[in-house]
Amino acid sequence: MDQRKNSSWYRDWRFWLLLLVINMSGNPCLDAILSYKGLLVLTFAVLCLYAAARKINITRKGYIFLSVWVVILLVPQYYTSHCPLSSTFHVMIKICVGVFTLLLLKEKFIKYYSDIIYAFCIISLICLLYNHLVGVLPYVKVSEGMDGGRNHRVSSIVYTQLYNLQAGGGQVFRNCGPFWEPGAFQGFINLAFMLELLTAPKRNKAWFARIAVFSVSILTTYSSGGYVVLFLNILYLIHTTRTISAAGKLALTGGFFALASLLFVTADFLYAKISADASSDKGRLGVNISDLFPNSPMLVLFGYGFSAESLSRSTLHTVGSVFNLLRYTGIAGLLAYWIPLIGIPLSINRLYFSCVSVLIMMNEPFITAGPFWWGVPLLYTYIDSYKRKTTARYEYIQAR
Repeated sequence: MDQRKNSSWYRDWRFWLLLLVINMSGNPCLDAILSYKGLLVLTFAVLCLYAAARKINITRKGYIFLSVWVVILLVPQYYTSHCPLSSTFHVMIKICVGVFTLLLLKEKFIKYYSDIIYAFCIISLICLLYNHLVGVLPYVKVSEGMDGGRNHRVSSIVYTQLYNLQAGGGQVFRNCGPFWEPGAFQGFINLAFMLELLTAPKRNKAWFARIAVFSVSILTTYSSGGYVVLFLNILYLIHTTRTISAAGKLALTGGFFALASLLFVTADFLYAKISADASSDKGRLGVNISDLFPNSPMLVLFGYGFSAESLSRSTLHTVGSVFNLLRYTGIAGLLAYWIPLIGIPLSINRLYFSCVSVLIMMNEPFITAGPFWWGVPLLYTYIDSYKRKTTARYEYIQAR
């Protein structure tokens, strides 16, 4: 029995809020059928009303995090003309929506998030099987293209397909889930995988089934970055499973390393992709050391600001969130995001949480994509309290 089961989730509007925020942070169909900016502003207004009515408990850490980011975002207004105030306010709204959503849900965030991603995984695997056996699902065109215009994104709202609308069609069988590309989907799944590992009070058959679905879904993304994070998650799973002896953990770890090495050498897409990244001037990160230090001290400290012009003005060419932060907000933004995420004091679990978060964000522009990932730096507090509460509840039920 899953001690976290709650049959009234569908009555809780906060579940639907989280579902909306997740979709606003990566579902390309949302903007095709609705106004993304309008939806974002409406969500922000509702959450502000809740905050004003003191129905959102904004913690001390929350106040500090929001205040620091307001300052960091406003500073570029004084030394650059390429960062419009409207873009700055847009980012402020995204930050507030992400943080307020987390603070409103508190511990519920963890269960609801895992359940939503689990549902996405099941739907995506069914859709991917349909693609293999039948063909393309009914879709809405949402993007001009990717990978040099060869592959086009089309969306069925709950599932994004890499389908070429030119020359009679042609499909790439990679699992995007509802998000803009497979690399984005793996990030959301790996986060849910990690939350399960850190919070599950009982690892029963239903829990392992969920972990298996997460793992298969990540494998079907064919994302090299996703595989790296999955590797770390599985290692953590092996070493935190109490029913496995020390010798068994050592043997499983060795076997898993051997399997991962074999996969790297034999899987053409993985070996070729990583080798190409390593041999290029900038690699997957799109970064040279000299790119990290612009000539202006203010650009080093506070970045170019959040604007389209920043992409052309900066010498950083990466799409990953870690260096995106450095481009847009400089060292100040990098520290403001990662210090609360890493946290003090640093425990083994917190170190694992931090490493997985960093690796996830190295791959895709999650932070610029939407509001969801702005709440992640403040998430670990609720992971800790959720784990204590669910463990205490489980032990109480077992003792009855």
